[in-house]
Amino acid sequence: MVPTRSAGTSDSHVAERVLSQFLAEFDGIEELKGILVLGATNRLDMMDQAVLRPGRFDQIVEIPAPDEKDREEIFAVHLRNKPLGPGISAAQLASRTEGLNGAEIASICTKAAFMAVRTAVEAEATNPAEDVEVLIEAVYMEAALEEIKQV
Repeated sequence: MVPTRSAGTSDSHVAERVLSQFLAEFDGIEELKGILVLGATNRLDMMDQAVLRPGRFDQIVEIPAPDEKDREEIFAVHLRNKPLGPGISAAQLASRTEGLNGAEIASICTKAAFMAVRTAVEAEATNPAEDVEVLIEAVYMEAALEEIKQV
């Protein structure tokens, strides 16, 4: 929303006008007690420096990518209360996901769960008399992991 002014490639300078309006509105905010303005970006390098000057966004807190222990905990949260097949370990998955963030890890777990549900629905459709169990197998986790790594 507030890219560096020189980064605009459009002749209409829309981004520059949006930035100028943002700065004018931001500076026009009266001093309000108990109000905290937060901003988030994954591209701090593209932010206009005027936005980051003191009096606007005074503090910059960088949140690094999760390390292996953090990724294990994220997997544990997203796999909790899910029917897991043998061989699925949050620790083992964490060791294989260097560089992935929490959203990507959540996506892996969700994709694997959907694959398990899809398989169970298909099994139920082909043999309705049989009791079908939804089970997240290791093969689903592998497929979801490969899919997210390709993105």
